[in-house]
Amino acid sequence: MSGPVNGDGGARSVSDDGGARPLGDDGGARPLGDDGGARPLGDDAARPRIAVSYVWDAPSHPAWFSKRLADLAQRAADGLSAAGAEPVVVDSASGRVFSALDYDGVVILGGGDVDPARYGGDADEPTLHCVDTGADEAEIDLVNGAIENGRPVFGICRGLQLINVGFAGSLVEDLGPKSLHKIHQPQPPMASHPVQIAPDSLLATALGTEAITVQSGHHQAVRRLGDRLRVVATAADGVVEAVELARPDEGWLLAVQWHPEEPGSPDGQLHALLRPFVEACRQTPVGIAGQGQSAQGSE
Repeated sequence: MSGPVNGDGGARSVSDDGGARPLGDDGGARPLGDDGGARPLGDDAARPRIAVSYVWDAPSHPAWFSKRLADLAQRAADGLSAAGAEPVVVDSASGRVFSALDYDGVVILGGGDVDPARYGGDADEPTLHCVDTGADEAEIDLVNGAIENGRPVFGICRGLQLINVGFAGSLVEDLGPKSLHKIHQPQPPMASHPVQIAPDSLLATALGTEAITVQSGHHQAVRRLGDRLRVVATAADGVVEAVELARPDEGWLLAVQWHPEEPGSPDGQLHALLRPFVEACRQTPVGIAGQGQSAQGSE
């Protein structure tokens, strides 16, 4: 598996060194800068350029899992395009260094488990799977760089867990075989369950405060909440389903534990979440990189 999959089942082209390529609406790859970053072309220059990070392929990931992640990444990228953004899919396991300053926003997608060594967890937990410490480091650096430099951040599933660990939180290594958050069988489909949203939150502004149905497939969850974060959605069993920054003046950050990009999600849920994120990305500070970069730029 070399990258996200087109709607017709073909793979998008990727650079030989595992760097980033933005996805055009026509399925083609856009030119790369010398540093592995992407150059927006034509009308796309007015669209916020957003890093979409996940592990394309890694020794720890079985082929079926890589394929599933690629399909979900494609749906997320298509959703960002529909919301008016220029998605740039990056391989967090490539060994490349990706700077948040090269983008107007950052999305961290689902994937394997975060290395327990990062939060003092149990490295011998038998249910751990698809751990890639390099991907953890690359994505934590992207998130930290984004928040420090006024770039919005959106996380999905592993993205929420990675963000929580990056903010000095910890995780439950395994929710157990009776957890409602995962169908416990090989190569499982997503599980559906309700989530309650807290009022006065970015999430409530996007989806309302009524209970919603979500699609999930995770066996880990937030244990100790990360510094500077607050919980804005929970499941019936108390599992944290969404987090935001406790102080909105520190930046725009929203992460959900479920998969709004999964085909079985309610119609419009992904767009409702991505629309305010993309709008926040349009406000990224100018004069550095991404949408508002100068002619000198970082490319």
